Amino acid sequence: MNHSLPLIQSKMEIFQIDENLYQSSIIDDVERAKVFDVCIDLAGGIDPDASDFKIYLNWTIEDAGLPDLEILKLVAFFGYDLAYKKKMKVLVHCKQGINRASLINGVILWMKGMRGEEIVNYIRSKRPGALFNQNFVNYLVNLK
Repeated sequence: MNHSLPLIQSKMEIFQIDENLYQSSIIDDVERAKVFDVCIDLAGGIDPDASDFKIYLNWTIEDAGLPDLEILKLVAFFGYDLAYKKKMKVLVHCKQGINRASLINGVILWMKGMRGEEIVNYIRSKRPGALFNQNFVNYLVNLK
């Protein structure tokens, strides 16, 4: 008689957006998440302990209207600096890894020099299904 437990399949999806910049759905596989130096958590708490990362930032935002734009740019600058200047692997995560993570990564890409529709199209090419929140799309397209 075999009493072994069934394997639990991870639902966590990780997408590489750019050099050292990633986004994911809910973290339910701690071992896969530990390869990242930084976690920017937009979903209101993660399954693994925050100590699994060198740097962990929790900023809960809703997948609806725009969050506070000053804080948004500050969090994005934090991610930009760590990914591109410090060369750390940055994971931006929200529940599904579709809208909120894409918003932050879009602003990071804007800081890197991308503009308008290029940002939206680029993220959608890296993360299928991304950015169906029209508020986020409009903000990224018109970012100045």
